[in-house]
Amino acid sequence: MYFNLQKLAKFGLALIITMILATLPLAGQSSAYVGVFGEYLTTQGSVGSGVQGSYDYRTSLGSVGYLKFSSLGELSYDFSTSDISDFFSVDIENMWFIEDNELAITAGSQFSFSGYGDTAAHFSPDWDVTYRIFRGYRKVNPNFSYFGYASESQVFNGVRVGMEQAPKVEFSYDLSLGAGVDSYFDTPSPDIPITLSGGIHGLVGYTINWDLWGRTSYRISEEDMRQGFSGSVAGQMMFTPSRLFQVYLAPAWYWSYLTGSESLDMSVEIATRADLALEDSLYLYVGPSFVMDHIQDSAQLETSMAITIGLDIAL
Repeated sequence: MYFNLQKLAKFGLALIITMILATLPLAGQSSAYVGVFGEYLTTQGSVGSGVQGSYDYRTSLGSVGYLKFSSLGELSYDFSTSDISDFFSVDIENMWFIEDNELAITAGSQFSFSGYGDTAAHFSPDWDVTYRIFRGYRKVNPNFSYFGYASESQVFNGVRVGMEQAPKVEFSYDLSLGAGVDSYFDTPSPDIPITLSGGIHGLVGYTINWDLWGRTSYRISEEDMRQGFSGSVAGQMMFTPSRLFQVYLAPAWYWSYLTGSESLDMSVEIATRADLALEDSLYLYVGPSFVMDHIQDSAQLETSMAITIGLDIAL
């Protein structure tokens, strides 16, 4: 099987980072796993495999807060095209307790050396500062955020005001309204997106937990290909009948309407996964997923399906 030197270098570097993130020394409140997986894309008829891992560490700052480090990495190889793809994510969260309230400062990045999916090689840092006011259990608790991210083509800075409430242990909800300045390097004037989002969350006994989210946005832009409305409705459900078996289901619907070109686009995604504990720290999983793009027009409809089988080891 043929590899050029550039692919070998990227593969080696990405593999080293994946292993480092997954096997850092465990101490204090920490967790990690490494795993291998295989994937079959039914539409393209391609077969791939890869390795993945994660490492999380949290240390207390006494009574004033804590520091948390989270990371994950994935490296895969497509046997049909000989393409290598990788994805990495690193985040550091610093939580401060201010009387009964919380100040969370988070900074991190997503990056790839060889590209991942439809995304080329990239480095994309992100940041978030959120202040949460805790008024009491079962009461409405407000929060205020400044957040942003950057990429090779843009820099985004935004603010958000929101609220959370848990009327009872088995049910909670949240709402938020945000706006930002999205500056593209190839456009003289920035875009202004305004977003309303919310979610509801619940438990059913000791075996089912579920979430449902909704979001709608309007983007003001000088570019017809960006100005308009967009939104999504997504949910997830986790069913855990025993400590040995778990089933996960996550459907999502996305839509956008560009006012300049008067074009509507919609897509649907459904992800499922079943996990089986073979031993205390050894897990086997199967995860079919299904995607339908451009469902508003049968002539443009595109469908794809992927089946993933993997084995994870908790360290």
